Amino acid sequence: MGYRFLYALLPVFLLFGCGYRLSVLQGLPYEQSDIKSISVGSSREDVYRILGSPNFFDPFHASCEGYFHKHSAMHQQYVLWLCFDDSGRVVSSTSS
Repeated sequence: MGYRFLYALLPVFLLFGCGYRLSVLQGLPYEQSDIKSISVGSSREDVYRILGSPNFFDPFHASCEGYFHKHSAMHQQYVLWLCFDDSGRVVSSTSS
């Protein structure tokens, strides 16, 4: 009799464990001051020194690189796109 009760409660306990969500930080965390220090004309080496290596590259635009930062607990996501010219200088930056 006691085992039936335990078997009936087992799914309830397993379902209660599904409600917890971990706070996961993805990508490279960067500050707004880091983004402001990168301007049009900055070299690729300066960008790598400030932000590190990029998270992803655009397969259709070989000269563009992307930086991604997501914090799941605060429901925030930031994407920074930097495009370089042939000499390795920033020609445009887009952040969201």
